[in-house]
Amino acid sequence: MVEIDESATLACVSNRVGGPLVGNAIWLGVPLPKLLGLAGVHEEADQVVGRSVDEFTVGFPTEVAPELEIRYGGLVGRTAVRQTGPGRFETEVPIELRPGEAARFRILTESLPEDLADGMDLERAIHLSYPDEYRFLPADEEALAALAAETGGVLAPTAAQVLAANGDRVVRSRALWPLLALLALIAYLLDLSVRRTPWLWTRLFRTARTFLTPKPA
Repeated sequence: MVEIDESATLACVSNRVGGPLVGNAIWLGVPLPKLLGLAGVHEEADQVVGRSVDEFTVGFPTEVAPELEIRYGGLVGRTAVRQTGPGRFETEVPIELRPGEAARFRILTESLPEDLADGMDLERAIHLSYPDEYRFLPADEEALAALAAETGGVLAPTAAQVLAANGDRVVRSRALWPLLALLALIAYLLDLSVRRTPWLWTRLFRTARTFLTPKPA
């Protein structure tokens, strides 16, 4: 059988973020789909099980055959995604993107079992930005003038036009902590005078009673 080599990054399922249980390697061997095709898969089989020399076992279902939907440049296409290992699916899709365009990829949920499709983020996108040399090209003043006319803007406005209010409202934030600190201080002083200094009230009552008690003639 024809062997192929493939560069791949593999990480252990128990590897923490930034952990050491990950590595790059060039793998040499026969693709698993070809091997299974030659060996034959039993009709009732639902799992492919792998066993390592240290008795570690891992498996994945044989029925998973995801389809990938590709959208870019007004085109929509589908392609099959092949499984190259437990939890690893790959495909090659040649696309031609122009600067400023984006391509979106989505795994079709109807091609997955319900327990795999539920709650998964199945969509990704890539965007091709404009190259740096576009920054040195002159502006399209005709297009900018047409855009300004449609939106009510001004082409090449003056500083006064840029800084004019034109009915715009500006919201300014104001710190509340000084007011809250003052209220807390007032509440503390009230608490101190009412509950923690009863002698003050007793003295005030005695003073008031002295002034209000009529003196004998």
